[in-house]
Amino acid sequence: MSRQIQWNRQLKNRLFYALAMVALLSFISGSLAWYAHTQRVQTATLINMPKIYIEGPDGSVIDLIELGDIDVTNGTGREYVFRIVTAQGNNYRLQLAHTTNIPFTYTIYPVSESQTEYFVIDTGETYYYDMANPLGGEYLEKSDTHDITYAPSTNTVQSDAEPKYWQSVPIMQNGNYTYYVLRISWNEGLKNNKETDMVYLTVKLVKKQQ
Repeated sequence: MSRQIQWNRQLKNRLFYALAMVALLSFISGSLAWYAHTQRVQTATLINMPKIYIEGPDGSVIDLIELGDIDVTNGTGREYVFRIVTAQGNNYRLQLAHTTNIPFTYTIYPVSESQTEYFVIDTGETYYYDMANPLGGEYLEKSDTHDITYAPSTNTVQSDAEPKYWQSVPIMQNGNYTYYVLRISWNEGLKNNKETDMVYLTVKLVKKQQ
């Protein structure tokens, strides 16, 4: 009788361990399935993430806008052509940041599909733009930018060294490439000197309502 009871206990223990192992394997299988699904979703999100670039008109990389070779005694402006590369239908804003050591005016124009009075030749191609229709946008800072950025007691930072930030209206991409002209202009009588300015041109994707 005692042997029968002992055998029954051993059988119960084996059944318990077997059921526990089945439950553990089911949990592991479910966890792996969830993990694999999550990884697929994350991978799909990365693959479908919209991309946007700023390039030269010929597809070259634009690292910086070189102002050192501008001769202000020759004319009253200098143009730079660039293009935005992103999928059709994406919305974006162009952004421009610059200092004001030199009294330059920075204006961005969409390249015109028809010939106009104003044009620039870059990489062997001619790009027309309408000076009467610059790209819409606005400077973001207020008149009290200095006091916001620096302590009111700070008097060692020149206001011309503080960057100004301009941002365009939202733009919807029409086609794979959209071309623009950045015109840097100045008044007659300006002389070449040792002052320098920093200029940064960036782009960011935005939602349609922004």
